[in-house]
Amino acid sequence: MKKATQTNIDFWFLGAVLVLFVVGLTWVYSASYPSHLNSRFGGELFIKQLILGIVGIVAMLIITMLKTDILRKISWAAYILAGIGLMAVLVVGTAKGGNKSWIDLGPFQFQPTELAKVAIVMMTAAVIARKPSSIRSYRDLISWGPYLYMGLFAGLILFQRDLGSLVVFGLACFVFMGFSGVKSKFYLVPLAALLILGTIYTLTDHKAGRFKAWFNPFSTSSEVIEYAYQPKNSLIAIGSGGPFGKGFAQSRQKWGYLPEPHNDYILSIISEEMGFFFVIGFVLLPYGIIICRGFTIAERANDTYSALLAGGATIMLTVQAIINMAVVTNTIPCMGITLPFVSYGGTSLICSFMLAGLILNVSNNTNALTSKRFQIYNRQNNRRKEISAQNDV
Repeated sequence: MKKATQTNIDFWFLGAVLVLFVVGLTWVYSASYPSHLNSRFGGELFIKQLILGIVGIVAMLIITMLKTDILRKISWAAYILAGIGLMAVLVVGTAKGGNKSWIDLGPFQFQPTELAKVAIVMMTAAVIARKPSSIRSYRDLISWGPYLYMGLFAGLILFQRDLGSLVVFGLACFVFMGFSGVKSKFYLVPLAALLILGTIYTLTDHKAGRFKAWFNPFSTSSEVIEYAYQPKNSLIAIGSGGPFGKGFAQSRQKWGYLPEPHNDYILSIISEEMGFFFVIGFVLLPYGIIICRGFTIAERANDTYSALLAGGATIMLTVQAIINMAVVTNTIPCMGITLPFVSYGGTSLICSFMLAGLILNVSNNTNALTSKRFQIYNRQNNRRKEISAQNDV
């Protein structure tokens, strides 16, 4: 049997995360270069991203080295802390782009929604592991723990008018429900209700124009042109990059055409400068490794809680990455969603590393001789031996 102190860290997963961070750090510098010309602190966004990335990596490694049982015990504390942050932002938060999602902390801004993504994975995994068969009828939807925890957070995010975070949070949570074994009829109905409510709520303000721009981003209509600015220039950047790109730092769209190109639309700038094949090899492939290895780690976990923790964190990262890519390519309407590990953003970057830490924690604490996968194989092998012995008789 392996010693408890022996590391089982999945280095494929860790390597993919670090590759994405290095790619993101590189293009935060490139995409934010025009803004440096107007600042006496040249490269300040790059320096901030580097510092916050180091903080995130340290947080990831600390979480990785903890015992999984410790994470289970502090899930309540993480949930309460995130809930306080979501409530505080409604009172003292700063509005940006129509969303009231940030709390100013001097040179940095804290976004409680990102912490809520980490907390809900930890809390939901703990609750489902304790009562995996709690939901058997629609009546149970009202009393079943995870729906109450998710509903509270979703409501607070809804009042922030942050449709992007609401979509990521809602989709990830309910995909998590399917992953944990809950029948689809018990989570598709509340998911549909949440998304419809969120869409109706946000259509009452300026975001309605984003839906119109989605259908025709190149329209010259006065009702659309203001809201089509980002998707239109994003598509121009991606298209002009072609297979091999224009070359590093040679983007044109970052020069005042695409707002905040180092943030939600950083993938557009990478595509324009380095082209389609670079994006496939250094962005899509690392995300593919993260998804495959994340679910493999969940499959090999020692217990139900560990499996749900790794699976939930993988789902949260995957859903956010897919939605960001869909927004950048105008597959879905524009909404403010960062690309995990790549986009500029302090809280988002640190919390993405924390989610990665949860996955690596399960990997590090998995013992091959006690994992669920080994137990299933062992039972099947014993059953085959019994059948073989009966046939010999």
